[in-house]
Amino acid sequence: MPGRHALDVHAITHVVRAWADSESDTWAGGFVLELNDGSRVYLEGFESDGWGPPSAASVMPMPAGNDLPDLSSKHCANLFGWREAPELAEYLRRVGASRPVTTSREE
Repeated sequence: MPGRHALDVHAITHVVRAWADSESDTWAGGFVLELNDGSRVYLEGFESDGWGPPSAASVMPMPAGNDLPDLSSKHCANLFGWREAPELAEYLRRVGASRPVTTSREE
């Protein structure tokens, strides 16, 4: 469900793959993230109107053994393609180190 989620940047071990649509006036993208416990989640988000209220993000657990999330054949990830993105994991580590950890109860 789009909106709030409890994904903590400190729980992310590795950004496995990513896709993005940055060609239009808005941004949409998705990330397969490996977590500290070895599980994977799929994070998808879109920006509309400068990351205002219409923008959203969702985080969904992925079944064990899946390399990519189960998305419909018409999903825009298929149009833009998946890429490996090791630099994103490093960026998330740097961002996470500079901010205190919050949980959904603290937001």
